[in-house]
Amino acid sequence: MVQLEIRGPIHFCSLAAARVFFRSRRDIALEILALRHQVAVLKRKRPRPQLSPSERVRAGLSRAKLEGTKSGKPIGRPPVVFRRDQARALREQGYSWGQIARQMSVSKTSVRRACQSSSE
Repeated sequence: MVQLEIRGPIHFCSLAAARVFFRSRRDIALEILALRHQVAVLKRKRPRPQLSPSERVRAGLSRAKLEGTKSGKPIGRPPVVFRRDQARALREQGYSWGQIARQMSVSKTSVRRACQSSSE
């Protein structure tokens, strides 16, 4: 703290030249309040690590596998439900992929995958 030796009358100009300013308690309290607010805002705005979109997707999927989804539904597309053994039997009888698919009300691709996964 700077102490001034005062001789004679005090003029505001001489105090300002000496970089001495008078501040009320209210001004000091408002400044402290504003600084606390700035600190609180800066604490909330911590920089997040920048992730690529694919990394964010992978992180979200792994979190959902561990903790589950908000809706409670499983992740991914539900499997197509049909009798795979019947599709294999029809294929062995010589039916085409399209004929089997129409008969079982599923796509040709689903029938093909079901038959090929059993042969491997």
